[in-house]
Amino acid sequence: MKAKKLLFYLLAALLGGCIPVMSLHPLFTEKNLVFEEKLLGVWVQDTNDTIWEFSRLNEPEKAGGNAYKLVFSDKDGKKGLFVFHLVNLEDKLFFDVYPSELPWEPNDPNKVEWPYNTLFLIPVHTFIKIDSIDPRLKLQLTDDDKMEELFKEDPNAVEHALIEDHPLLTASTKQLQAFVLKYADDERVFSGEIVLSRKGAESPGGQDPNDGKLLAPSERKEVEDDVTKAVKNFVEPIAILEKAGKYKKSERFEDAEKLYLSVIDAHPSQPFLSTRAYVGLAEIYVAMEKPEKAEAAAEKAVELGGLVSGEYWALGECYEKLGDMAKTEEAFLEAIALQPEGTLYSLLGQFYGNHGQHLKAETAYKRGLELEPTNGSFHLLLASYYLRNNKHTDAITAYENAIKYADSNKVKGEIFNNIGTIYKSIYKFEKSAEAFEKALSLATDPDDIGMVCRNMAWLAISFTLSGDIDGALRLCDIALKNDPQNVVALRSKAYSLSQRQEYGDAHKLLDEALKIHSDESETFIVLAHVYLDEGQADKALQAAKRAVQLSKGQYPWSQSTLGEVYVRTGQHEEAVELLAPLIEGDLTFADIDYWYGQALAHSGQPEDGVKFVKRAASKLPFVVEYKRGLEAIQEQ
Repeated sequence: MKAKKLLFYLLAALLGGCIPVMSLHPLFTEKNLVFEEKLLGVWVQDTNDTIWEFSRLNEPEKAGGNAYKLVFSDKDGKKGLFVFHLVNLEDKLFFDVYPSELPWEPNDPNKVEWPYNTLFLIPVHTFIKIDSIDPRLKLQLTDDDKMEELFKEDPNAVEHALIEDHPLLTASTKQLQAFVLKYADDERVFSGEIVLSRKGAESPGGQDPNDGKLLAPSERKEVEDDVTKAVKNFVEPIAILEKAGKYKKSERFEDAEKLYLSVIDAHPSQPFLSTRAYVGLAEIYVAMEKPEKAEAAAEKAVELGGLVSGEYWALGECYEKLGDMAKTEEAFLEAIALQPEGTLYSLLGQFYGNHGQHLKAETAYKRGLELEPTNGSFHLLLASYYLRNNKHTDAITAYENAIKYADSNKVKGEIFNNIGTIYKSIYKFEKSAEAFEKALSLATDPDDIGMVCRNMAWLAISFTLSGDIDGALRLCDIALKNDPQNVVALRSKAYSLSQRQEYGDAHKLLDEALKIHSDESETFIVLAHVYLDEGQADKALQAAKRAVQLSKGQYPWSQSTLGEVYVRTGQHEEAVELLAPLIEGDLTFADIDYWYGQALAHSGQPEDGVKFVKRAASKLPFVVEYKRGLEAIQEQ
């Protein structure tokens, strides 16, 4: 077995069976790295008893020594040795992982019989999202099968290539960071949960079983002294509550619990103190996954009264995590009644939207804007809400309002890009092009320029399908002027030129695209269309089959293209056999409907053929070929 394959499957076995997605580039730069002492030590995976042993990697070349060495050991004694970096991106934590040693032989992972082979091997990275560290280490893994689902829906989600049927991310570190932040909560990117518990062995310093942090005797003495201070007078407990909050923030939950309880015991007649303590207890019990204690503490805080706005909001968040939506709403509304702020209304809108209460969500967002009409972030939140609920016109209006208060050209450019995407989705292509051009005029970062140019190139396909070849070529030329290596723009221009029977120029563009990326199914799809249009049926069939092969038969456009080749070359039975299994449901790709209908119509089933061609035309009413094809079938 090749070394790189062995690394794939070794890591897959240790990570619960899923094959992680690999990347050529790391997720971190030195400024993103952090080091958390609480990770050090031995952890046990809940599902299969795999041991994870973290230690500090004292090698300055590994980001200044700010790294972990991780040794995996499974129950059969098999081991893996990896370098882990802890990456902080906008207060979200991730692991960047790559192998420390290459396993050359299954029985001796350090044996190197062919040392010159190492010239052809480089370590690749994978990423793990961290949901929590204490009291248990909860991780979300990537899975290449799940990631492929994302790439089928959005091939431009992040730059990648297929290597031996596995996606390999080729994007830069900056692009990777933007990608994982955008999809941090998307199960297509982070899908497989692993939970680890700290192994119960005591260390010389003493180990707190609840917070996983090794505490020296002096630190334990500090906690005990704080508990003693809580009984003295009214001033000291305030300081103790503040310290308990710090312990809570640093996930030293048991120590925070001791301080909160000491304040409650020492000052039962001071609701101001006890209420704050009960709120803090509710929060830490939720984090410690003790729902009954959390609910009891929250109810006691409400019973005592005297809650301020922030405390009501904190209780609302506790109730939401406990799954009690009615109490969550009640607590949030109490918080807003005490402190009616735009920020709280926007958060309330998100809460309602996440739980399907759309009218309440819209009302909350609008109320927030009444209080803070110049807050661009609130306009963006409202736009996102409208977009999620397919209120496209309202979303565009909200985005246009957000532009007025955007604090940078970068933000304005991103908003115009969103507006262009919405207009494209509702078939207003001229307005879409106008918005994308504004976005491009504001973009200075190469990644932003590339993204907008790709969007313009995809829009060019819609122009071509609607019969506006001039408009399509204009967009492609703008995209290629700003991003000459843009493969999507090269393909789109080739497709447009083919419609003008300029086949030689179309082939040149596709040759250039294949030099940049030789294994993208979309390029072979366009190549098949060019060959079809110029009458080279055998080459068209070969290109279409290659497209299906590269997409593993999971990308609708590749299969519809093969179906089109079959229909246009008189192989109607083959087209029916290929497309029939894909035709179920109202969400079928329109091109599959169309060519399935054409195949039926030419196979003696004209009524069924008309039905599916009509369905295609109803889904994409702007496509000229669908209209012409429908008229031709009806005339027959």
